[in-house]
Amino acid sequence: MRFAGSVGHTLSQALELWWEYMMKTEKIIICLAALLFAHNSYAQMICPKIKYEKDYKSNLPTLDEDEIINKNKALIPGGELTCKVSFSYKTLKNNKRYRIEEGLHDGVKYRIFFSDGSGSIQGLAQNKLDYVNDKLGTNWSMRCDVDGMDDSHWCSIDKGDLRVGIWKDGTFFVSVGSNHYPNSKVVVRINKNKPISASENIGFTKEKSIKIIEQLESGSSVLTRYQEWPYQSNIDTSTDLFGFSQAWFILQKVYESVGEHK
Repeated sequence: MRFAGSVGHTLSQALELWWEYMMKTEKIIICLAALLFAHNSYAQMICPKIKYEKDYKSNLPTLDEDEIINKNKALIPGGELTCKVSFSYKTLKNNKRYRIEEGLHDGVKYRIFFSDGSGSIQGLAQNKLDYVNDKLGTNWSMRCDVDGMDDSHWCSIDKGDLRVGIWKDGTFFVSVGSNHYPNSKVVVRINKNKPISASENIGFTKEKSIKIIEQLESGSSVLTRYQEWPYQSNIDTSTDLFGFSQAWFILQKVYESVGEHK
């Protein structure tokens, strides 16, 4: 009898321990499920669409890219946010996940990278924002730079020899070419308007920059001129202004959004 009682007692204890273990395990599973649900909900909030690139490595971990645009919705009405996942050639140890916004603004295609504020805006009527088929340099190229010391930033768009942007203090600027010949002139002429010039060492004033941008928004083409060191000869470039007004609008939205990230 003592033997039977001992077995029964041991079995009862085992059943209790088993039940306690199962209850704890169930709680752990519930907690994990809740965390997973929360993570997926968050992912859906910032990534309504996910695309895995051809170089994605399923056997490697995926890390999110740092962003200077910290928004969970499109910057431009009608834009679509997509998370793309691809192999990181920088680390060679993981995949990277980054957000882009793509869409049409006033009939012009655009693409914005939330990681660094760079992007492209359609620069010719026939272009598709295709890296392979669009002729190099025919779209508006956008970039932003953040100062690591004070978190201030500036952004610009460029095409051909023309660059238009917003300085750290919010003022607009226009520049033409680079590596200028000392004391030479930079000149722009939009359509058949009167040419606007400035000394290369001073650049266009705030007032001239605003005037140039106003003409660019309504113009169809711009002729730029500058002299590059060490040759004291004019470099003239004619640039199609298709998509400029849309690119300028998008640039301002990006600039504002980077500022909100501080």
